[in-house]
Amino acid sequence: MRGRSLLGAALIAVLVSRTTPAVATARPELVIGAGAATAVEGDPADGGASLSLALLWPLESHFRLGLMGFGEDLGERFGRLRDSTGVDVGPVVALRRWTKGAAWRVEAHRSPAGAYDAFAVATCGVYRVIDEPRGLATRWANAVGLGLGLGMTRRIAANHAAGITLRYQQLSRGGAQRYLSATLDWRWHPRATE
Repeated sequence: MRGRSLLGAALIAVLVSRTTPAVATARPELVIGAGAATAVEGDPADGGASLSLALLWPLESHFRLGLMGFGEDLGERFGRLRDSTGVDVGPVVALRRWTKGAAWRVEAHRSPAGAYDAFAVATCGVYRVIDEPRGLATRWANAVGLGLGLGMTRRIAANHAAGITLRYQQLSRGGAQRYLSATLDWRWHPRATE
């Protein structure tokens, strides 16, 4: 197992050392996304908020590679709360399902002809799907997840852009193995060091 880790680290070092000097000295682009998870497979399936944070480094002129952390609400199921005598006192969240994790993220951008930039995105990472009845985490499943999506950004200042990303997520296991996430993104790209 340790040999594989060393081999992976050596491969990354070789890839980074073969980049052009301008790309090698570039700082990462910060991408903050906020939106919604929807079209969730399973029960509950109503979705909820989606948040993400990514650091992406330029790799060649059209590609960016980096790490992304995320948290997504996959939905709630409601039940009825009863007192000790059996009287119904109202609705209560019986189960909340959400996921969090970290993933490698790669983006393939077209050459921007103007202020707009379209891209394709792929993610691969570790997801933890958590079930919380009444706010207590009782079940969780760790899963490998893959995501594919499309996005569009518009430059709004020299180093800033805003856009939208739509991603399909497929998980290897857990209570919700498929869902979509749509986020509004803010991107900050610092100038490369000389």
